Amino acid sequence: QAVEQCSVPVIAAVNGVAFGGGLELSLACDVVIAADSARFGVPEARIGLAPGFGVTRLLDHVGAGWARYLVYTGEHLDAARAERLGLVQEVHPAAELRSAALALGERIADAAPIAVATAKSVINGGLNTRYLGSVDAIAMLQSTEDADEGVLAFQEKRPPRYQGR
Repeated sequence: QAVEQCSVPVIAAVNGVAFGGGLELSLACDVVIAADSARFGVPEARIGLAPGFGVTRLLDHVGAGWARYLVYTGEHLDAARAERLGLVQEVHPAAELRSAALALGERIADAAPIAVATAKSVINGGLNTRYLGSVDAIAMLQSTEDADEGVLAFQEKRPPRYQGR
């Protein structure tokens, strides 16, 4: 929430893997740009968990159908596909990512600061209600036997044996 509540726009420049919490952090940012080698994914269901923040923000980026698909399958996306789906606004060669992020920041900084801050507040105001509604469900899920089994199986590098409890 600190990223969203920051009065100035925050740019995520993803160079590497943004899975789970990494993807969730990028979704909190105002603009996401990525290296052409970056990868994105929501793997929590594969270890018996569900992304809270990721699910709520993912809807706004890719729509309900793709959000379901990505969460249920845990599929990994390359940067080009992430851009096509709306997770990423720009893709650059890895060597140019930093300069692209700085150039984008400069373009945003050239706009009227109060107008940008107000626009950010209005845009994010509508997003926060879904986030707050997911907190209890995620806390419950993290206390299940399936979550314990998923994490243990991941650590032991074996397929999980879920029981539905």
